[in-house]
Amino acid sequence: ISYKLDNSKLSATKLDTLLTCKRKFYFKYICKLEEPKNILTFSNATFGLKIHEILEKVFKEDKRFDDAKVLVRKIKKNLEENYLNEIEEFNWEIWIETLKKFAQNEVFRYKDGYRLYDTEVWLEQKFAGFKICGKLDRIDIKDEKLQVIDYKSGNIDKLLRQKPENMTNFQLEFYYLLANNIKEVNEVSYYNLKDGKLYHESNLEEKIEKLKSTLNSLREPITTFELCEKQSNCIYCPYKKLCLREI
Repeated sequence: ISYKLDNSKLSATKLDTLLTCKRKFYFKYICKLEEPKNILTFSNATFGLKIHEILEKVFKEDKRFDDAKVLVRKIKKNLEENYLNEIEEFNWEIWIETLKKFAQNEVFRYKDGYRLYDTEVWLEQKFAGFKICGKLDRIDIKDEKLQVIDYKSGNIDKLLRQKPENMTNFQLEFYYLLANNIKEVNEVSYYNLKDGKLYHESNLEEKIEKLKSTLNSLREPITTFELCEKQSNCIYCPYKKLCLREI
């Protein structure tokens, strides 16, 4: 098997998968094996996606956020209309309380001059000879400059600790490059929904240079799809049974 990465669109998730585990990349993007689903258990990934959908709907309905209680009510109303099962219903109740901090920060940002520019926007462009792409959770604007925001409902410590030389996840770098074609991007940030705080990407220029060098190293066809060395990467991998690494 020979696979050329620059022959198809490249998302940050696809690149991260390749850099983390070539075998997982093979199963997911070449064999196109669907990940197993269990509707009877609570999935953080599925839950996170649902929160993204609900926030998109709320923000598109009303772009004025000057009252935290009103925003929480709107989120709650949408949550109540989108329960998937009893297990998720319990978790929604927990998240309603958690999202109060997020709502308070939204009011602060609105009063500080930030306005919603767009949500869930799909963008594509050429970079370093590759067709990079991505769906941006949200773009805000202030003083004609953009802030690109990526919602996170899980633990973001690992992302915040990333050093350029060890990076595999270039999500914010992708988003910066994509959004910068619209208007000048001032900041790219993770929005931690658990604490309602924004965490801005640092060393952006250095990390973009690392992304460029990483892509340059992947121009040749990929012909081997070996297992990753770190078995800690396998804990939540949907393909671990196929690799005999079920732990």
